[in-house]
Amino acid sequence: MGNYLLTAAIGAGQWRSDQAYDLPSIFQICDFVNLMSYDLHGAWESRTGIHSALYQGINDRGVANVDASVSFVLSHGVAREKLILGIPAYGVGFTLDNQNINGVGAPAVGAGTQHYFTICQNVNRGVYRERWEPEQMNPYAVNSTSWIGYDNIRSVEIKANYINRHSLG
Repeated sequence: MGNYLLTAAIGAGQWRSDQAYDLPSIFQICDFVNLMSYDLHGAWESRTGIHSALYQGINDRGVANVDASVSFVLSHGVAREKLILGIPAYGVGFTLDNQNINGVGAPAVGAGTQHYFTICQNVNRGVYRERWEPEQMNPYAVNSTSWIGYDNIRSVEIKANYINRHSLG
């Protein structure tokens, strides 16, 4: 028999991790744990939010960001090298209440997900206008009343540097 690894995937966000997992026990028995650091914002909210934002922004309420999620998990004494940061290849969209109020935190209703390649096509064709949220280190795109938060090459590179800086797995 070959060597096997025991792994787990856990949801990000203190509101999930604190209630759903015994973090020290999971990290003690697992070879590594994937932190699903996405879907931090979505259809259950009445405002736009980048679902995988690295940091909290001024218009972002609470601790729904990657850095806060990583910090929370690490505060439970888990081994950094066992923590693998998940990065999504899709975006989470919203329908804006008012097309003139269209930044992060704009009044909206959830509108589902979109594949990264579809977002790229729509940005490249000029269907969406891509914007950068400097506080959260993530892009989002807008078209009339459509709004979508996602990761692109730039934000993934920033997250890769974050992983290295924090000595994560």
